[in-house]
Amino acid sequence: MLGLPNWQTEYGPWQAAKKQNSDRELARAKKRMRREAPTQGYQDPTDVLQAAEEFLTSLSAGYGRVLDLFVALPHLSAVLLPTFIAPTPGPCSKRMKPNEPHPLFSIYERLMDIRSRCGPEVAFKILATVNINLWFENCEDRQTTPPPIALFHALCRCVKQTTAVSDSQTETDKDLHQLCLKHLRILLRLHLSELLSSAWAQLLQDICDIRTLPIWISLAELAETEVKEFGSLTISTEKLIILLNTTSSTFSKISTLSSGINETLYDEFFHAAPADLIEAVLSLLYILLRELGVKLGCCVRAKHMTVAH
Repeated sequence: MLGLPNWQTEYGPWQAAKKQNSDRELARAKKRMRREAPTQGYQDPTDVLQAAEEFLTSLSAGYGRVLDLFVALPHLSAVLLPTFIAPTPGPCSKRMKPNEPHPLFSIYERLMDIRSRCGPEVAFKILATVNINLWFENCEDRQTTPPPIALFHALCRCVKQTTAVSDSQTETDKDLHQLCLKHLRILLRLHLSELLSSAWAQLLQDICDIRTLPIWISLAELAETEVKEFGSLTISTEKLIILLNTTSSTFSKISTLSSGINETLYDEFFHAAPADLIEAVLSLLYILLRELGVKLGCCVRAKHMTVAH
């Protein structure tokens, strides 16, 4: 009886060679189809996926690149302006990564550079495309991750640089200032307890700068509004004490601008600062001291052993 051939030993190498040739033919066919893609409409699925990923990455970062172009090529601002699309928020439940900057930060950070390079009208139109209500007010949980401290610092810079210090300010600059201040007030209203300490510390560094007047006034008005709505400030007693101690320590420092001997920053402030600025600072300080007294009184009545409430 004739034995059957051993498939593994006799046909195995032939099948392997056939498969290798098939792989080479398939690779050649894919290359040929790629070359013929413009005429035959073929696109490798791998290339489609890569192109889609590049497009989405470019779309998400596109507004940042356009902002850079405004600064680098101010003479093309009229051409660039229609191409700028401000970022919009996703679902409120979708959180940004802890180290990821807020999407609005790049706009606030570059806004004053765009104003100086392209003019206040271009800066105003860019900021006007940002739907601040959609970002903050309409978010159900009203949370921002990461904390909006960087946004606050960037907006403070915008407000200070657009604050009128003379009668020569243009109407467009005034409109830009009001829009920057609107963004800042919305941010502060929704995150006052988080930002108050940081805002206070920053403003104390330029206590005599008249350009900070709108920020002091906004803080005082928002603090008073919060007391009326909630019965008291939402900031804890412990944070209030730290904030007021910081104020006392800062005012006790020796003034570097005063010509008098041993004159403190307190003396410099009351001698050099404009009356409107002094009134705004004292108004906010009065609200904080009043709230501290109320909170401490509540702690004493309830016989609390801590002031962290």
